[in-house]
Amino acid sequence: MAELVRPATVSIFLRDPHGRLSAHLRDDKPTILYPACWSTLGGAVEDGESPDEAARRELLEEVEFCPSLTFWRSFDHAFEIAGQRYAVQIHAFIGETDRTPAQINLREGQRLAFLNRAEVDNLPFAFALDMLYRAYFDEFGEAAI
Repeated sequence: MAELVRPATVSIFLRDPHGRLSAHLRDDKPTILYPACWSTLGGAVEDGESPDEAARRELLEEVEFCPSLTFWRSFDHAFEIAGQRYAVQIHAFIGETDRTPAQINLREGQRLAFLNRAEVDNLPFAFALDMLYRAYFDEFGEAAI
């Protein structure tokens, strides 16, 4: 039986003035997991780092700016890759931005977009992270902020 891996991660949603949430399209490289699939901004919490610190670091690394972030909630998320089981704790944060994708310098992935619920339902997501978007829209709806 495969060992259960339990990393802590952060997922950051930048919300635009229309209530849509940021997502980035992962690179289309066969050497990465889930190539050409959509994902949240974010990543692993490093040793000695708090989730808040990890969220700010990841945003600066991925999009070169970090608006004020609010902790939304934590998720226990399970999935399997190549026979390895993962039970990940995801710390989700929300930040507001009036920048368009063209005004954001994406440093990882192919492109950035702001998505509504219908778009989330029709795109392939890495690590089954579409469940975070659905949880957000279930809780907050799609109303403009």
